[in-house]
Order: sequence, then C-alpha cells, then structure tokens
Amino acid sequence: MSQRDVANSGPSQPFAAPTNGAAFVALPHLLPARVIVGQRYDVAVTMQNTGTTIWRCSGQHPHRLGSQSPPDNTRWGLARIDVPADVPPGADALFTFSVVAPSTPGEQRYQWRMIQEGIEWFGEATPEAIVIGEGPPELPRSPDLPDSGAPSR
Repeated sequence: MSQRDVANSGPSQPFAAPTNGAAFVALPHLLPARVIVGQRYDVAVTMQNTGTTIWRCSGQHPHRLGSQSPPDNTRWGLARIDVPADVPPGADALFTFSVVAPSTPGEQRYQWRMIQEGIEWFGEATPEAIVIGEGPPELPRSPDLPDSGAPSR
C-alpha cells in the first residue's frame, strides 16, 4: 500500500482509553432492617461491569467492592471484598460475604461501590440502607429471682 492509499483510506478511528464502569444489579441477601449489635450476617451484592476493562481479581491494581457512607469504613467489619474472578465487560459479579453488625446501637449506614485499587472509585453505588442496631434481647428473668439476681429467701 502506498502513502497515497493510506492518506485516502478514510478517517482513522480515535483511540478510546479503557474505562471502568459499574451498575448495581441486586442485593440477593439483604440485611434485616433491624440487626443485633455484634451479630454476624451473610449478605450478597451483584454488580455489573458496564465499562470496557476486565475487572481483575488479582495483580497490581485489582478490582474490589468497597464500603461507602463514608468510603473505606470498617463499620461492618470489613472495607473491601475481592472480585470473585475476572469479570469481562457486560458480565455480572456476585459478591457473597459476611458482615458483623456494629457494636454501637442506633442508626447505621450500609452501602457499597466498586474500586480499582490505586486507581479510582467508579460506577453506581448500591442503594444506601439505614439499619437500626439493637442490643441483644434480654433473657427472661426467673420469677424466683429479684432484680438484683440474688435468690429470694
């Protein structure tokens, strides 16, 4: 092919840099609206790769699911969850993991978003859940015991 043929071959396609993208798909295992402080709960989050890069489960800059509200908090016992396997564009990733309810009773925020380590947070976050942490249920008192716990005489 001559230089003249190359010049007349039409416009060249611009190079598009690979991009990260994510969309929230589902929360197949939800936290209950009320949790017991310190108790473990099994949860799951499904995210879809809407970008043009493969989400990598290993390497120098792996992709992970990260806690939000605020970012990188360990309120639920962990801040990041590894991608279970490499995820090509258009595919879903199911993250299954356990969280531990915060030790402080009251309103707790629960939300997740994708991150490529050392590069960027990206994509849509999961819906933010407001969960109420409660103390453990009180054990019933024996009718034979006064409030002090000492046996009655």
